[in-house]
Amino acid sequence: QKISLDIRRSHWISEDLTRSSLKLYEAQVVSVLMYNSNSWAPTNAALNKLDVTHHRHLRTILNIKWPQGMIRNKTLYKRCNVEKLSDRVNTYRWRMLGHVLRSDENTAAPSISIILR
Repeated sequence: QKISLDIRRSHWISEDLTRSSLKLYEAQVVSVLMYNSNSWAPTNAALNKLDVTHHRHLRTILNIKWPQGMIRNKTLYKRCNVEKLSDRVNTYRWRMLGHVLRSDENTAAPSISIILR
């Protein structure tokens, strides 16, 4: 198990950053982190921890080490062409709310939202 972790780590830290590394990260890591996030009710602290984890992973992929390679988070996102995970969670939650509000009145979701008012 330790060998496989070392092999994966060497893949992430490779000098030649390609789009495939970020696509692999999106597919294997972000998809697990964001699973079912449209139904979460996270606190700001939980969203901040999610973003910090995301920053750390992106910096590892880009091989940016502190303090020599300090860059702002906005620059990091621009370089990787991604957005904050907390923003994605909010987008997914709003999208799910739209689906619930537009759903048929005979389904459970709209009737529960009427009861909660």
